[in-house]
Amino acid sequence: MGNENVGHFNVHEQTCNVIQVTIHEHYNYPYNNFALLHLGCPVIESSYILPVCLPNGEETAVGEKCWGLGYQKLPNSQGHILQAVSQPIASIETCQGQVNVSINNSMIYGGHVTETYKGPLLCQRCNSCSWYLAGMHSFGSEMNHTNGVYTRITTLENWITEHTAVRSTRQPCVHATWTLWGAWSRCESCFKGFRNRTRSCENPGDLGCPGYPIHQELCQPNNCQCENIMN
Repeated sequence: MGNENVGHFNVHEQTCNVIQVTIHEHYNYPYNNFALLHLGCPVIESSYILPVCLPNGEETAVGEKCWGLGYQKLPNSQGHILQAVSQPIASIETCQGQVNVSINNSMIYGGHVTETYKGPLLCQRCNSCSWYLAGMHSFGSEMNHTNGVYTRITTLENWITEHTAVRSTRQPCVHATWTLWGAWSRCESCFKGFRNRTRSCENPGDLGCPGYPIHQELCQPNNCQCENIMN
């Protein structure tokens, strides 16, 4: 852990033995393609080694841009270098047309060929800057020209809880949304000035709502109220 180049020692690296492997009891490749590794020593967090949260029920939407991580042998390099590849999530229907196994909702289909990035799939929370573990690489590679197919972690959260001390609290994504625009303000004059209307952002989270809370436009004779204009 903490090594960006497999085969080269890194002072930030931590080594720990695996003392137990728990394979999903219903594993039947490529279904339930997931296992838990029980480490024999504590892991010390650092800027090179950080945990990632479970999804807590947050589903990864089609079109969302996530990142697949893994090690790859690069040209003119020694060892395997930790890399990340953008993975825009594609639909199950798109995936089914490109692979020779039956795809179901327990899988996530990445939009790019994975080359050798056979590791976790990380996605950003819908309403914050935090990241969560959306999937683990199951199959697909550059060799057979198949995009990355990942095991969907939300389908395994209860199973993970049963076999570990890790608890997940289901918190489905609530997107930040704008309220409807309010009424326009009155124009000061029928021939000059501006009028405004406002709206509010609900469930803003860390990212807020896209766009602006105030809409302003020039006053026109047909949208101002004039009384006794000839006086």
